[in-house]
Amino acid sequence: MDYVVIYEKGDSSYGAYVPDLPGCIAVGETLEEVQTLIDEAIEFHIEGLQEDGDDVPQPSLNLSIQYDIPYLGVHKVVENYVHNDDLALFSCKDSAGHLYLVTVSENDQHKTWLRVGISKERFNLFRSGGIDIRLAFTEAENGVLFQIRIPHDDHTKPSLEVIKSNQIKNTIPNNVFEVR
Repeated sequence: MDYVVIYEKGDSSYGAYVPDLPGCIAVGETLEEVQTLIDEAIEFHIEGLQEDGDDVPQPSLNLSIQYDIPYLGVHKVVENYVHNDDLALFSCKDSAGHLYLVTVSENDQHKTWLRVGISKERFNLFRSGGIDIRLAFTEAENGVLFQIRIPHDDHTKPSLEVIKSNQIKNTIPNNVFEVR
């Protein structure tokens, strides 16, 4: 079973929890460490429930989380790193199985999706902390990102823009790249 894991970055450590398994948490010094620990915690948590004769909850999001991004199609979330009212950051795959990092932010005028392709090797490097989030976007492997802006005004169509990664270094707020 695949459970959604939420990762958060603290001042000096990372944390993770599984909303469908109350009490199933992990804390580590690095993102890679907390990913390993939460995998172990999920296994241990489920074994404990089974040993106690309790029901093991089915993932509430058994239907995977997916977004239909205008102009780019449906993307299935692989891992969710940040999600709050103002911002989301997650890895995902499109219908062809290509891997991406996506950040979504919102302001009074529009919602903005920023998507960058990422190879499996670079994704693993990102997950292990060998490459930070900002660098994954500002130094994209193929040099381009897709930015989709969806105006809150129903009369204005969404826009799609191809952006060279070296053009975004100073145009994206730092909080877009902070794992919380």
